[in-house]
Amino acid sequence: MVPFPRKRTYPAEYTEVIAAIEERHKQELERLSQELRIGLQTEATAKAEEQVQEQIQSLQQLFKQQK
Repeated sequence: MVPFPRKRTYPAEYTEVIAAIEERHKQELERLSQELRIGLQTEATAKAEEQVQEQIQSLQQLFKQQK
């Protein structure tokens, strides 16, 4: 027979501290997620701009060759 695990009970002040820590942890995760999204978006934008510049240069070279 396996004993049923009891849920831990903490004094009220511990519960409040644990809740505050959990809230800070949640906020930190949200902040890091936002930073990651911004970083990925910035990286994607830079890559797209680089590709556009390469295409413009290719078209300019093609135009010069056809002159």
